[in-house]
Amino acid sequence: NEYGGMKEVSKLKFPAINSPVNQYEHEWSFEANAINGISNLNQSQNLIKIDKNQLQKEVLGKYEELRKLLNDGDGKTFMKEIEKPKESFFIAENILKDEQGEYNINMEEYFDSHKGTIPSIKDFTIKIMGNGRAISLENNSDHKGLGILSSEDVPNNTLNVNYIILHKPVGSDKFEIFRYNCTYMALK
Repeated sequence: NEYGGMKEVSKLKFPAINSPVNQYEHEWSFEANAINGISNLNQSQNLIKIDKNQLQKEVLGKYEELRKLLNDGDGKTFMKEIEKPKESFFIAENILKDEQGEYNINMEEYFDSHKGTIPSIKDFTIKIMGNGRAISLENNSDHKGLGILSSEDVPNNTLNVNYIILHKPVGSDKFEIFRYNCTYMALK
């Protein structure tokens, strides 16, 4: 019943894959109307206009701050970092007020559990997205393509997957989290 009112926006057709592949990427475009209350990148700076070295320095600085919070197991402060994108998530996923409290508790515990597991930031790829208005760092080593703040919790046999997308609001000189995707799974 929840999905009965869905409307097709654009048909996604993947080209045929004739041999096994480790990774697959496909891009498509479509126009969509924004939902009230969900933030978009209209009020974000165009990162392509920033000097590449300065951009990398600022982005790495923000990711290092976030890495420290997670590695210290400071879920409470990390939750403050995702406050704005979390509001958009609640609206997009239609999460009711009484469910939001439980979500917040679970996410804070999830971030707390990262204590001592986040590796240093080194081998990464910078991904600029959102027509040049958003940016992320992806891992190039052990877990290629995952967010750079992903980690292995070997004693608990868990892979913590944290994909964080940053943007810099117009009029600001600091990066902040625009979207996040966090989950965990068994290592083996």
